[in-house]
Amino acid sequence: KRKFWTSDWPGMTAAYPLSLAMWRKTSGPMVTVCHEANVKEMMFETEARRLTMTVEATERTEIELSAPKSLKVNGKHVGVLEETVRLPLKKGDNQVEALY
Repeated sequence: KRKFWTSDWPGMTAAYPLSLAMWRKTSGPMVTVCHEANVKEMMFETEARRLTMTVEATERTEIELSAPKSLKVNGKHVGVLEETVRLPLKKGDNQVEALY
C-alpha cells in the first residue's frame, strides 16, 4: 500500500497542497518562472529570511520570484511593485539577494 502524502515522486516528503499551504503560512521565497537558467547556487537562510542565488544567464534567461521586501541583483537595488518580480539578469554570472 502506498502512502498518500508521499507517493507522487520518490523522496518526496510532503504533498504539493501541503507544501503550498506551508509556504503561504511562512511567506518564504518562491521561484515562479525559471527558463533557461543555470542556477549554480541557491540558499535560503531562515533566520535572516535571506535568499541568495548565483545564476549563469543567457540572453533568453527568465527568472521571476515571489515579491521580496528588498531585492538586489548584481549589487543594485531593484524596485518591487507587483506580487512577482522578474530579475534583471545580464549575460554571464549574476548575484541575487532577496530579503523576505
